[in-house]
Amino acid sequence: MDRRAFVRSAAGAPLAFPHPPGGEWPADVAAYQDGCGWVDVTQPSVGVVGDGSLGRNAEKIEAAIAAGFRRLYFPPGAYLLERTVGLARDGLAIRGAGAALTRFRRVAGAQPGEMVAMFITAPSGTGLDLSGFTLDGSDDPLHVQGIGVFGWREVVLRDLGARSIEMLSHFQGVRGFRIDGIAGREMVEGISLSQSSRGTVTRVVLDGCDEGIDFYDCEDVAVEHVHVVARSPRVIGPVAESQVGVDFSSCRRVTIAGSTFQGHTIGIKLKQEGPTGGALRPVEDVAITGCRILDFGVYGIKSEVEEGRGVRIEGNTIRSPGQPGEDRRGIGWAGARALEEVVIAGNTIEARYSALHLGGGRAIDIRDNLLRSWGWSAAHVEGVDGLALTGNRIQGNVAMPAVQIAGADDPSVESNQVTNPEGGGILVSNTRRPVIRGNTVRGVGYGGVYLHWRGTERLDARDRLLGFVVDGNVVSGWGQRTGNAAAVELRIEEIPAGAWSEGTLSSNRLLLDNSVSSTAQYGFAFYLPAGVSLQDVKSDANLVYGAAVDYANAGVLGPGSTRSGNTFKALLP
Repeated sequence: MDRRAFVRSAAGAPLAFPHPPGGEWPADVAAYQDGCGWVDVTQPSVGVVGDGSLGRNAEKIEAAIAAGFRRLYFPPGAYLLERTVGLARDGLAIRGAGAALTRFRRVAGAQPGEMVAMFITAPSGTGLDLSGFTLDGSDDPLHVQGIGVFGWREVVLRDLGARSIEMLSHFQGVRGFRIDGIAGREMVEGISLSQSSRGTVTRVVLDGCDEGIDFYDCEDVAVEHVHVVARSPRVIGPVAESQVGVDFSSCRRVTIAGSTFQGHTIGIKLKQEGPTGGALRPVEDVAITGCRILDFGVYGIKSEVEEGRGVRIEGNTIRSPGQPGEDRRGIGWAGARALEEVVIAGNTIEARYSALHLGGGRAIDIRDNLLRSWGWSAAHVEGVDGLALTGNRIQGNVAMPAVQIAGADDPSVESNQVTNPEGGGILVSNTRRPVIRGNTVRGVGYGGVYLHWRGTERLDARDRLLGFVVDGNVVSGWGQRTGNAAAVELRIEEIPAGAWSEGTLSSNRLLLDNSVSSTAQYGFAFYLPAGVSLQDVKSDANLVYGAAVDYANAGVLGPGSTRSGNTFKALLP
């Protein structure tokens, strides 16, 4: 989301806080307070009116604060503000009778479409508590901003409502805050926090809000039980980025848990920003757990992070089946040159185009997820070194491999359950030292496991090592959509002639259903350019049942290669 500036974009210019009109305030303000220190602002000596009429309310509120009142109580009513109210007193509390009973409204700006605010603080202070009222922008819908807090410490917003406003609150440089019990509807943006720390955002419901929560350069913040539903149809910004549930930019030690984001273009967005012309600030220790991200338009979770570490995405439901031809991706990123130590675990991810579509990074741990898609590979991972894809259920339904891994070093694909009746199982291309072990690949339309190399860019041309391991997998029911498919296929193209070495194809069980024609189904198949052979490839202790041929083009297996202890039967027993 683009970061909207509060009408006063920084805490620079001092606010003018007038003295009490007519000098009627006594020196001892205690005479006007109840036993707990609260003053009813509608009493005649204060003079604020709550009947919806203009009565110089902003001026009178500021006068009461300037006179020394720290606890202002607003009884049930509609309080019309002729201008922005300045808040400039440490330990200040403003309380209404409840969000359903006390409402603040704001006179529209002098110019059509002019953005105006209701409350704004002085440049610094300590102790602000606002509770029990609603910010109502219906006099000039979506051109009224709520509360701006700049440079304060220990700020509380609780039990507040908002309707038809552009932004509920903006915090900049706030240290120590609590936002709790907020209900809003028909808004452009909910809560914006910039360069703020040590805070919580809990129990927030925003219905019809395009941009829920925006974090920039924040740290030590926890978000829990937030529910945001986007407005429909889209009415602001470019379609691709106009609606974002929550946006984390260059944040550290931030968690979001137990929250729901529905109907946004992007449910949750991670990105990096920095000062103009300066280095990007890294993203560190961000956790997204137990959330529901539903009916998103493009991404459930999108990362634009180039540099960062310690991102955890665990136990979430990310679902947007969409319609055929729509590009909806569960979790996606590209260009992550220095993103590392990411965990994606225990999620249910269903998206029309791809459940996972990842480009770049290192040490990415993807485990125990349900991944399902209908338009592309359910898991498409490119350029991720040290990938671990473990214990997932991966379901494709398109004429592509359910899993694609490309252009990486040392990936591990282990103990996954893969199905794809319309396409292939697992494709690993131009990847060094892949380990594919203990997977179950069932009911795939083409082949089960593919190892492909094209050109020398990713190969170790000096030592001529392939270094692959395909071990202990079960491939069954392959080749249902074609007359020429292999359970395990090794294909090499556009590399120099000579012997290429090192690989393991062992202890696999390749079982073709007898009900499928096996006239051209292979157990193992090798496709190499002329003059290229393989040496030191161990292909032992495999079971091949139901295929027409156990090894296609086995003559390419050269010195040091073995084929021992294998069992081949044309039909299943």
